[in-house]
Amino acid sequence: MSQEKARHRAGLWLRQAEDDLRAAQVLQAAGQAAQACFLAQQVGEKAIKGLLAADDRDLRSHSLVAAQSLELHCPASQ
Repeated sequence: MSQEKARHRAGLWLRQAEDDLRAAQVLQAAGQAAQACFLAQQVGEKAIKGLLAADDRDLRSHSLVAAQSLELHCPASQ
């Protein structure tokens, strides 16, 4: 995949993570802790997938534990 496509895919994952974070904050403020926690987990998963996508890699799992074994590089810190 080209670097441009990888960055585009990463941006999509990160925008979804940001949207979920805003929704989780609204739910938490409304006293919906269980739903907010679910979305918070989704935020973490999508952010990790965004970092991997930027490096043209995939995480084909819904487990943050599975992501622990992956070496992640944050593009902003390079």
